[in-house]
Amino acid sequence: MRVHSRVSFWTVVVMLVLTVSMVASAQTRIPIGVLVPFTGAGAAEGPFLRNTVELAFEEIHEMLAAGGSDIRFQLVVEDTATTPEGALAAIESLAAAGVQVVIGPYSSAASSGVRGFADANKILVISPSATSPALAIPNDYLFRLIVPDTLQGAAVSALINREGYNRVVVFHRGDSYGAGMANAFKAVFEEQYGGTAFLLPYDPDLPDFAAEVQNLAQTVRRLGINNTAVLLVGFQPDGLNILGHARLDPTLTRVKWYGSKDAFSPVMYPPHAPEEISAFMASVNMTGAFPTPPQSPMRAIFEAKYRERYGETPSPWALYMYDAAWIAALSVLSAGEYNGEALREVARVIAARYIGASGHKMLDENDDAAIGDYEIMQAQAVDGTYAPVVIGMWSSGTGELTLYND
Repeated sequence: MRVHSRVSFWTVVVMLVLTVSMVASAQTRIPIGVLVPFTGAGAAEGPFLRNTVELAFEEIHEMLAAGGSDIRFQLVVEDTATTPEGALAAIESLAAAGVQVVIGPYSSAASSGVRGFADANKILVISPSATSPALAIPNDYLFRLIVPDTLQGAAVSALINREGYNRVVVFHRGDSYGAGMANAFKAVFEEQYGGTAFLLPYDPDLPDFAAEVQNLAQTVRRLGINNTAVLLVGFQPDGLNILGHARLDPTLTRVKWYGSKDAFSPVMYPPHAPEEISAFMASVNMTGAFPTPPQSPMRAIFEAKYRERYGETPSPWALYMYDAAWIAALSVLSAGEYNGEALREVARVIAARYIGASGHKMLDENDDAAIGDYEIMQAQAVDGTYAPVVIGMWSSGTGELTLYND
């Protein structure tokens, strides 16, 4: 029964390909934009995302060839620099190249930079990983294949409350992502659990965070070490710098640390990060919630293929990027015409029926992922090195927190 449904799906896809072939007979190279953070705060994730898109489109082209179509996609890749300004310049370049659908950007800051231009020019943008609640806007041209940080804030609030802390210093990037996550956490932690969250933003563009970490330590001492925890909301370069200073501070080595989802990406651990920083994360039991896709055959196949090709396990964000690539391509093939307005309408239908490496991609009224649970992860020593380890689960449907070793 399952085999028949799968064959039927691909039969429909091949029929769509043949239909689009007639429309695109004069141009078999269709440009697809890709926005990747090769520089800036998200640069460590850039290679994973670029590799994933290339792998996805190899598979897409194999499918097209099997259907007898001469359509091929031409990837037009631009660096966002992980900033709103860099992302805006990048999408302007993509638009000049005739791009009508974009895969990316990675960060909320970059996504905020492209949204206005995408709306004005009717270019569909499919972000795999931008999570700021401020981007949850109906009827725009920014689709997000991940749930907003309102849910991450709820998951981390439940976790910290469960572990008995009633005061938290949220040390966060002073950008759309950091502020979005900090405010989402504060709202739930204070209103639902009666705790107190102190928001302490930092400028993510500083070259060094020694003074900011000293200010963090002073804030913790003022509040009292015993019942105060620290929640770090940062990316890899700023996070590593902050933790590098914190591990040498006598106050910050004595408190419990929590992290936003980015603290549990492989780029925060060896071989992508210094071992002494990961050792500090393990020593303070850094814990948090990551929107990890469910285990499935699609995920296993993708991860195995990625490891075989590139010699390492992909970042979790690669799973979402892979699905963004497939939804973009299937939307173009299904729309019958290459313009962002038509693509936006058909992408909603494709996403509602698409189950990929990162799970079911049904969208909500804001065109953000409607489904997403969180794994509770903790930095630990593992087999002579350090890595994030799953220690529990938080359900977005029920709000239930389960810790496996309780």
